[in-house]
Amino acid sequence: MNWRPHDLATFLAIVALVLMYPVSLVANLSKPMLRDWWATRSQASLIKRHSALLKQRDELRDVPVVDEGADLILTFVGVAIATVTFSTHIILGKIFLLLDSMRIIRGDFPRTAFFWILMLSNLGFGMRSVLRVKRARRHISPAVRAKMEKGIESMEAKIAPK
Repeated sequence: MNWRPHDLATFLAIVALVLMYPVSLVANLSKPMLRDWWATRSQASLIKRHSALLKQRDELRDVPVVDEGADLILTFVGVAIATVTFSTHIILGKIFLLLDSMRIIRGDFPRTAFFWILMLSNLGFGMRSVLRVKRARRHISPAVRAKMEKGIESMEAKIAPK
């Protein structure tokens, strides 16, 4: 029995399943940059984005800022979660390929597919954990707040001449 997909729909479904988590990670990481870029396309959207950033800054004034050491610890926690999750993913995948290579050759695709779906969900859990730490760090990090202030100042410079 040949386990490879024979039609285009099955092949595209497998490709979509494999690319689902990396694409969602890239989308989550690039979203703020795309928002700022899109806001510079017209004066009205630039003013709207500027007011949204000012509102976010005002909301963050009540949240205490952590020191640089705690910020580094939070960054390390995110990196440690990612390292453990991705290392587990790689080690379990290699063990699976060593132990189960004969099943793949014989064409026992359902068990193989189930295991890879399980592995992708583990990878997704790791990415969600990293993004959760990053999101929590966003509100209390002095570096993130300084970057927000710099973005507000650059938007004010673009608004002022016009």
